[in-house]
Amino acid sequence: MKRNQAQSQFIDLMFRTYRSESESRAIWSEWLKVRHGGRINWELNFQNDLTSDELEVYRSDLKRLQEHEPIAYVLGELIWAGLKFKIDNRALIPRPETEELLFLLFENVISPLRIIDACTGSGCIAIASKIKYPLADIIGFDISGDALKLADENSKLNQANLKLYQNDLMRPIPIWVKPKNDDVWVGNPPYIAPSEFLDQSLNFEPDMALFSSDTNPIIYYDKISQWAQVGLKTKGILLFEVNYKHAKMIAKLLQKQDVWSEIQIFKDNCGKDRFIKSIRL
Repeated sequence: MKRNQAQSQFIDLMFRTYRSESESRAIWSEWLKVRHGGRINWELNFQNDLTSDELEVYRSDLKRLQEHEPIAYVLGELIWAGLKFKIDNRALIPRPETEELLFLLFENVISPLRIIDACTGSGCIAIASKIKYPLADIIGFDISGDALKLADENSKLNQANLKLYQNDLMRPIPIWVKPKNDDVWVGNPPYIAPSEFLDQSLNFEPDMALFSSDTNPIIYYDKISQWAQVGLKTKGILLFEVNYKHAKMIAKLLQKQDVWSEIQIFKDNCGKDRFIKSIRL
C-alpha cells in the first residue's frame, strides 16, 4: 500500500468512526507524529509503499482505532505539558483540562518544599511538578497498584524522583501525612457518576479512575480535603479538578469544613466550572 493511499484510507475510516472531520485529522496527525516522525518525513516519501512492518502496524492501529480505543492507548504514549509519558489502560489518559490544573498550580506556587498529588494515576501532575520545582519533595498516591507502577515508569522516563504510595481514601489517614508539613495538595479524583452517559472511548479506561458514586458524587473530594487539612501548612494551597456539575457543591463542602479561606472556582478553556482553589487557615 502506498503512503498516499494509506493516508486517504485512514482519514476516511476515522471520519466514519467519529463523524468529525477535525477529530479524524487530529487523530491522523497524532498517529503520524508518533509512528512516522511527523508530516515532513511522511510527505518526503509520499509516493512510496509502506514496508511490510509499517503496514502491519498501520492495520493493527487502524483496527483498534475503529473500535474507539483512544489514540493515546493505541500509540502507548502522550506528550502532555511538554513532557513525554507512557500511557496504557493502567491509568486514565491525562486530559487538556488537567494540564490547565497544572498551570493553575504553577501560577499560584513559587517555591514549594512539598507537594502532594492525590489520585496520581500516570503520575503526570507529580512528574511535571518535580520538573518545575526540582528541589521540592513530591509525593503521589493512588489506590491502584497498577497505576503506581505506570507512574514509576514515567518518573524514570522523565528522570523525576518521586515518592509514590498506595493508599485508599476510604481508609484512615496514612502516617506519611504529617501535620502542617505540606505546601500544596492537588487532586483530580474520579468524578463521573456511574449513571452519566459516556463516550465509547471511555470504555477502555479504568473504571476505578473514572467513577465516583451516584449517591455521593463528591465523596473523594470530601476525603482528600480531610487529609489535606491535616497535612497542609497554614496558607497552604488545595487545588482540585472537578466535574463542572459539582463545582458549587464542592465549594460549599469546603466552606462547611470551616478550615479554608479564599475558596474560588475557576473555569476551564471551554468556559465550564472546572477547578477549585482554597487556602488552609
